[in-house]
Amino acid sequence: MSTIRFLGGGSHRVFEISGFLIFKFPHGSDGNLLVTEKRLCDRLKSSFSLPIPGYRYYSDGIPSFPRPIAGYQKLPGVVLEAYPLERPEHRVLAPQIARFLTELHALSLDPALREILGSFDPEKHRSKIQGFYQDVRNVVFPRLSPEEQDWARRIFEEFLSEESVWRFEPTLIHGDLDSSNILYHPCRARIVGIIDFEESCIGDPACDLCGLLAEYGRDFLEEVLSNYGGRRDGTFHDRVLFHCRRIIFHELLYGIEYGDDDFLKHGIERLRRAMAGEDVVGGWLAKSTSRTRYAPGFPL
Repeated sequence: MSTIRFLGGGSHRVFEISGFLIFKFPHGSDGNLLVTEKRLCDRLKSSFSLPIPGYRYYSDGIPSFPRPIAGYQKLPGVVLEAYPLERPEHRVLAPQIARFLTELHALSLDPALREILGSFDPEKHRSKIQGFYQDVRNVVFPRLSPEEQDWARRIFEEFLSEESVWRFEPTLIHGDLDSSNILYHPCRARIVGIIDFEESCIGDPACDLCGLLAEYGRDFLEEVLSNYGGRRDGTFHDRVLFHCRRIIFHELLYGIEYGDDDFLKHGIERLRRAMAGEDVVGGWLAKSTSRTRYAPGFPL
C-alpha cells in the first residue's frame, strides 16, 4: 500500500512516497528552480564522495498543476538539524563536510555548467547585496530598536564599502548549505548525503560556510576549514562572518513579508545573540515555510 507524507519545504512542497521516493512540487514559482536543480544534479551525480539527489522522474506538469514535478530515490539518513552535535562529533563530521565543499568548489566552470547556471557577474552580485540592504532598511529597521539598527547599519555599510571583499574567485556553490540539507547517519556518525541544490549558482565560496558558523560556531568552522582544500584569500573569514549575519535578516524579511510572527521573533532572537557576540546564533526556525506561503492550486 502506498503512503504519502508531507515533509514541508520552502521553495517547494516536498513529499515522501512509500518511504523511498521524494517528490518536489514548485511552490510560489514557475518551477525554474526545480528544472535547474534537476539539470545540475544530473550533471554532477558522479562528482562527489557523498551522494546527492539522482532524479528518476520528471514531468512538465499536468492541466491541474501546470508546473514541473520531479522525484528521486530517497537518500539514507536524517537531516543533521535533528541531532544537536557534541564537541567530539565535530572532529568526525567536519572533515566529511570539508571534503564535499572542497570537491564542489574545485569543479571546473565549463561551458556546460555555465549554460545551466549562467555566468557570475561581480557587479550584479554587489548590487544584489546593496539592494538587499535597502530592503532591510525599508522593511526590517522599523521593527528594530535604535541599537539594533545601528549594529545592522554598521555590519552592512562596512562590508559594502570595503573593496577587498569583492575580489574573490567565484566557484560553484551549494547556496543553502545548512543542517537541514545535510543528511546524517546517527549510528555510524557519518554524513551520508547532501540535498536541495535549488539555490546553487556560481558565486562566493564563503557563502557555503556561513550556515555552519551560525549553527555550530567558530570551533566547528575552523575544524572544517583545517580540512578544506579550496582557495582561501585574505578576506575569506570576513565574508563568512558577514554572510552568517546577513542570513538573519533574510529570516526577518520573510517573517514580515508573510506575516509569520514565529519567524520574526526567532530572527530577532538570533540578531540579539549576534549582537552579544555569542558563538552560535542558530539557523532558521525549524518550521516548514510551505504552509506560510500556501497558494491555491498547490498540493496540500
